[in-house]
Amino acid sequence: MEVELNGQTYRIDRLNTFDQWNVARRLMPVLGALSGIEDGDTLTKMLMPAFKSLGGMSDEDSDFVLNKCLSVVKRKQELNGVIAFANVLGAKNTMMFDDIDMFVMLRLAVFVVVENIGDFFTQAALDDSIAAALPKQN
Repeated sequence: MEVELNGQTYRIDRLNTFDQWNVARRLMPVLGALSGIEDGDTLTKMLMPAFKSLGGMSDEDSDFVLNKCLSVVKRKQELNGVIAFANVLGAKNTMMFDDIDMFVMLRLAVFVVVENIGDFFTQAALDDSIAAALPKQN
């Protein structure tokens, strides 16, 4: 998937299955916080539980999610007519482009989550298919 933000083109690649799971499980409290939303709720009422949940996330979990998400994002570069894609995250989880601010970083992370694990959260939110697939406890 490719997206354009602030005039730059980014390619969102796939997280491996284990990284998908580890990102998803750290974001599960956010899904739980959104479970009380009802039709007709204001945007503020809908977003406040998510903000509170994200605000309570440990720095380690937050860094994990952002670093895993950004590890699969590449930015389109052109040099002498040759187009290539460069990693946005470098060694020791440093940003490779100074013009990527917090808002672009967060939007890129959201694109990665939606592209890689959005179906998991959508399915979990819409029905009980995950619970139905689990073995019954006696």
